[in-house]
Amino acid sequence: MQRGDRRALPRAARDRREPRGLGGGALLHARALDRPRRHRLRARRRARGRRAPAAPRPPVACRSRSRVARGTWSRPGERAREGSTETRSRQRGNGRSAPGWSRAASGQRTHAAGSSSTPPARACRPVACQPRPSCRGRNASVRLFLFDVDGTLVSARGAGRLALAHALAVTYGTAGTIEGYDFRGKTDPRIVLDLMTGAGIPREAIDARLPACFDAYVGELERLLGDGARVQLMPGVADLVRALAARGDALVGLLTGNIEAGARAKLRPTGLLPLFRVGAYGSDDADRRRLPPIARARARAASGHTFAPERVVIIGDTPLDVDCARACGAVAVAVATGQHRAVELAAHAPDLLFEDFADVARAVARLTGGGR
Repeated sequence: MQRGDRRALPRAARDRREPRGLGGGALLHARALDRPRRHRLRARRRARGRRAPAAPRPPVACRSRSRVARGTWSRPGERAREGSTETRSRQRGNGRSAPGWSRAASGQRTHAAGSSSTPPARACRPVACQPRPSCRGRNASVRLFLFDVDGTLVSARGAGRLALAHALAVTYGTAGTIEGYDFRGKTDPRIVLDLMTGAGIPREAIDARLPACFDAYVGELERLLGDGARVQLMPGVADLVRALAARGDALVGLLTGNIEAGARAKLRPTGLLPLFRVGAYGSDDADRRRLPPIARARARAASGHTFAPERVVIIGDTPLDVDCARACGAVAVAVATGQHRAVELAAHAPDLLFEDFADVARAVARLTGGGR
């Protein structure tokens, strides 16, 4: 092409350098074919600039720390960058990154009515929320061990019967047929109710005087126990309780028919009382079967753990202890250190049966290995 021919071209064409290998006629023809395409691109840019901004997008209710929780979308393989220009612009709701699209109420992206934009090949979807871990799963291995007192942990050598006979005579004027009454496995309120009902005292009068009766009972019991020499620990019990209390997967407590003050008076001389972190007592309910839920609730308050019935181990020396465990779905452990022989206890099919706890290592292994 001659120098004078360049004046006939548009200014943009004159400013370009001529590629090698093209003559003047070929270059003019190529630029003439390219002109309509450039015009179309300019028209699209101008139309895009006049388009109204999209409506602000409400955030999706989600606990995940993704762009969904901040009102922005996260595509597969894309991480949201906090503080980035794109994230800040989407939080302000200008919607310029995706014109023609809006978020539906269900949390999905839908094509806006009247939009001429082509939907993307892969639809955006919100990041799934992660469920909270179960509290129960974190403490499923912890067991609650609940011990009876008389015949299982200690023997007060008849001090309890003597103290109650004194209290009944002082409060109600009679001790009834206490000498022939079977105390084994009964709660203290049940014993008083049975004896005084048999003596002909009305139920209303029995209930009204019951607090005074137990006050007199505790005072006499502490006098009889004195320095604690009368209290005898059962074989292996002290080491067993200490071994269980030292474990991280065990919580040790009491489940006894004694009223709370009476149980404390009997256990105080042994030095084991601080190891029993929770308890359910005859003073909580006269029905022994209702005591395990009370002990579980107190154990949860004391430790923060939730104890399912099958994680509760009830240890006692009478058939009524086995019945109490069966009634609530707990593991029933019987020990023949009280007034029932092993063969009598075996007839009630406890989950575990011990002659005594003298072999502490074996007892701990069996108790912590599950009784089912």
